[in-house]
Amino acid sequence: MLGFSITKIVGTSMVPRLQDGSYGCFVTGRQTVLSVGQVCKIEHPRYGTIVKQVAFTDRNGLYWFKGVNQASSVSMIDIGPVRRDQVIGYLWFSLSPPQPKDNEPMQHNGAG
Repeated sequence: MLGFSITKIVGTSMVPRLQDGSYGCFVTGRQTVLSVGQVCKIEHPRYGTIVKQVAFTDRNGLYWFKGVNQASSVSMIDIGPVRRDQVIGYLWFSLSPPQPKDNEPMQHNGAG
């Protein structure tokens, strides 16, 4: 059975694909075969719930994941191989918070 979950992205390991503070909508369920480049939500025994990108599948059918921004991500080696049953879901779409434009004045509410 397929379902959906919404997750707030915390950190910069997936920048520029997913910004810190954005929200990802993940399709949940175990039926889908994952492909290289797909972004997934994983339940990791050491790091808890993390969002990473599929790097490759090894000959044992285990998935290896990495951050898009590898300079600020846990390494693929530290994450280690991931079984399919540890993958909670894959990214369907994301919503980023609005970013102020450089030429727009800051909004100020209240007295002062």
